[in-house]
Amino acid sequence: MRGRAGRVPAWNHLLPICCLALLALPARAQHGFVPPEDRPLHERLAAARIVALATVERVEAGRILVEDAVPLVGTVARSFELKRAPSSPPPWVQGDRVLLLLAGERPPYRWVEKPVEALAPFVDASVEQRWSGALRELDALRADPVSRRDLYARWCDEGPEDLRAAGMRGLMDLPGMVGVLDERFALERAGVASDDARPLAARRAAALVATRHPAGIEALLGHLARAGAASDAELADVVLQAGLRTRSPAAEARLAELLPRARGPLRELVLRLASYARGPEVERELSELSVGHSEEAVRVAATESLKRMRRNR
Repeated sequence: MRGRAGRVPAWNHLLPICCLALLALPARAQHGFVPPEDRPLHERLAAARIVALATVERVEAGRILVEDAVPLVGTVARSFELKRAPSSPPPWVQGDRVLLLLAGERPPYRWVEKPVEALAPFVDASVEQRWSGALRELDALRADPVSRRDLYARWCDEGPEDLRAAGMRGLMDLPGMVGVLDERFALERAGVASDDARPLAARRAAALVATRHPAGIEALLGHLARAGAASDAELADVVLQAGLRTRSPAAEARLAELLPRARGPLRELVLRLASYARGPEVERELSELSVGHSEEAVRVAATESLKRMRRNR
């Protein structure tokens, strides 16, 4: 992977984990959204002695008073206080209905989350009901990582977006998923990603997981061969990146097939990723596009990609 000057090509944007940006929405607007850079939900639950829903009554310098508490895990009074560090203000205001993950034997409890990890306020009963059920179900699987994995996968497949984001974060947690991302599960995820009848967000999330196993990568490269120029650009990005990173010949074959046929965002993608290929087929297609394509922008992009491809050898 080193060029002639000993430099390593910039693969940082080629790692599927970066594609979690597909799911990253503003936390305050996406009620219940778990930011992808934070700890997965099962790790946060494991650190909590009490999980409860409550309404913020008062926020002070060192305390937060909540009322109308409903415990989901453990027991808690209807009204109680939380500790808070003045340097770490919570993302809440009076009247917010919030989820609390708490430690301590008695009030004032401390929350186990970092402020950035706190779930955004719940704005209606349906969101509260959904998360109440989801958290109870996840808590029941603390000692069963395979079932927890399958639950996260169901959240990814069925949504809505807040649960999909939480499920995706759980599945992308490498330490927590060691030993459970087997070939069967990767192929199952690849099947979801290849199913045109499913929501596109669910397919993209499934592709991110499937491409963490060689079998999933190869299965999805096969899907790209069948879909051709009709492939979703963001899904193709995940799959082709994984294939190039693992030096799959099928990835270079897909690039060579797509270069003369793709349009719009998919064409921009394959022109960019082609510079990381090594085979003569991709080089030949780039050479032809650089001199023979009717659009100047495509000729310029192909020429630049061809130069980078040769420098990276």
